[in-house]
Amino acid sequence: MSEQLSPKRHANWGNRWKTVYRYFKDQGIPSGILKHYCINPAEAAQISSIVKKTHPRTILEVGTFIGLSTGVIALAREPESTFVCIDPNLPVGFYVNFYTPEVNSAEKGGSLVFVRQMVKHFGQDKSTIVLEGFFSHLSAWAREQITALGGDPEQAVIIGERIAEYAPYDLAFIDGDHHADSVYSDLSLIHPYLAQNGIIVLHDVSGWEEEVCAGIAQFIQAHPEFSLKTDYNLGFLSRDVEKAWFVRRKPPSLVKRMKWRVNSLVKG
Repeated sequence: MSEQLSPKRHANWGNRWKTVYRYFKDQGIPSGILKHYCINPAEAAQISSIVKKTHPRTILEVGTFIGLSTGVIALAREPESTFVCIDPNLPVGFYVNFYTPEVNSAEKGGSLVFVRQMVKHFGQDKSTIVLEGFFSHLSAWAREQITALGGDPEQAVIIGERIAEYAPYDLAFIDGDHHADSVYSDLSLIHPYLAQNGIIVLHDVSGWEEEVCAGIAQFIQAHPEFSLKTDYNLGFLSRDVEKAWFVRRKPPSLVKRMKWRVNSLVKG
């Protein structure tokens, strides 16, 4: 039976990351996938905190994968908000090397089968919009994956300007293709559809430091009204210079290194 509980009740029950993590574990998803290819508890706490502080009315997620971050955000948001999730729906096996019968049985349907089941389980499906396709463009990596699947990259679905239908976005979480050209392309597509006080959260700014930071720096050069804060593996872009909603959760040494890296690229 589906467990259709309100986000507030889930918050009282326990940590949102643990709630969604346990759900996926119960579905047979290996911990290797959940711990190494999805957001971790500290990242989930930071994102949840921003959602609770800023009360976004419309949220965008790029790179939904199987949906652990999706579940965390869904359980933290206001019930009346709209949540738009975008993913190319590639088979899970193209990202990871962990297998169980449950993963293999769903692979032909791609990663989004897990997302749709999860949002329904938590009663979040009515206000969660799942769009299947690449977000802004195809990197060389994405073209290789499509070709390996026996597809034609020229026929790939690009969501692009379709996001205008649900704009403006108060919060965007970007965890898509981490190559520099894709990061810059994704940020450039979001830019005109972001609310004036909107926040962009980027994942893997340390795990993919060279590529992600290069894409962010290129975006800031084109849009200098945006500034960046970092918290270990998360980056936060907004026009709001003070960023009162931001609370650092990691030691500053690595944070300073990440910010120095982006600033050095911006200055050229």
